[in-house]
Amino acid sequence: MGADTLQIELLGVPGVSSVEIANGDGTIPAGVKVSLSPDADGRRVGIEVQRILAAHGMRSRVSSGKEDPPPAPPATDSPPTPPVPVAAPPVAVPPTSGQPVPVSVEHVPEPPSNAPPSASSVPHLRSVSVEERVDGLTASVVLSNGRAASRAIEPGVGAEELDAAIVAAVAEAAGESVTAKVVEWLDIDERTIVTVVVEWENGSLGAGAEVTKVGRAFAVGMATRSALQT
Repeated sequence: MGADTLQIELLGVPGVSSVEIANGDGTIPAGVKVSLSPDADGRRVGIEVQRILAAHGMRSRVSSGKEDPPPAPPATDSPPTPPVPVAAPPVAVPPTSGQPVPVSVEHVPEPPSNAPPSASSVPHLRSVSVEERVDGLTASVVLSNGRAASRAIEPGVGAEELDAAIVAAVAEAAGESVTAKVVEWLDIDERTIVTVVVEWENGSLGAGAEVTKVGRAFAVGMATRSALQT
């Protein structure tokens, strides 16, 4: 049995978000750390982890990531109930290790409610377009998940207002409520870099930068997406 096979099986347990396996001697790992999603039942996951390890011929000792409490004394003077024997593993499975594999089961804490979104929650930017009309401009953005947003700009405005409109459109399409604090341009070695700083309603700041590869509008959009990921 390889560590990769064991990791795949453990990741298949409902409620498990990540698995870390410490290498040990031979085919028996030195330890297993299982991280759970916030709403997972740690007791049920622990039982399932023990079942998987037993199927691979290993005993386990599950803890919650803290030092295990001492065992409770028996309620009566009667002899303790003998443990239920574990069925013998298949021939292809390595024999049961004499030393139990320590297994740590820990919940992943929920992010604070005022924290900026994680990188995985912000889709990629598909396109940015600026439409010129008689009554002004319209900046439109489309994300990789199909969500789109637009901002109308009055005629005669400058480049700063257009940049702010693109920032607002990207944030709206991503489902975020932010304000553009800084949109700054910098020329380095014949390349133009734009930096965007946004602020959430709770005061959190995010910053992103992008080298202009296609055009000014798309570079502002990409920098804004990066700022929303911080």
